[in-house]
Amino acid sequence: MAEVYGQIDPDGGIVRNSGGIAGREHPGTGRYTVKFKPGIFTSEPVVVATAMTREQKCGRSGTSRFISITHAAPDEVCFGVVKSDDDAGESSNRGFSFIALGN
Repeated sequence: MAEVYGQIDPDGGIVRNSGGIAGREHPGTGRYTVKFKPGIFTSEPVVVATAMTREQKCGRSGTSRFISITHAAPDEVCFGVVKSDDDAGESSNRGFSFIALGN
């Protein structure tokens, strides 16, 4: 089983890389693509991601973000981040962490 994990900053830069990330794209507000090194996955991996918060601390309320996997393939995974509080549904740049597992 292969695994790739990493952390992407709000501007689409790679903060942490397990070694399996070949590149990334930030094509628009709240949209991110992470490219995997060739051959790591032979089929679509299972991906879990968590949006990072800037203004929210433990025990305090703040504007939350939801992150979704909009596309997954052996060579890449695409993410979308949207606001979840007052401006629900509006895309938002936000850093996130993820892990992808598969064959």
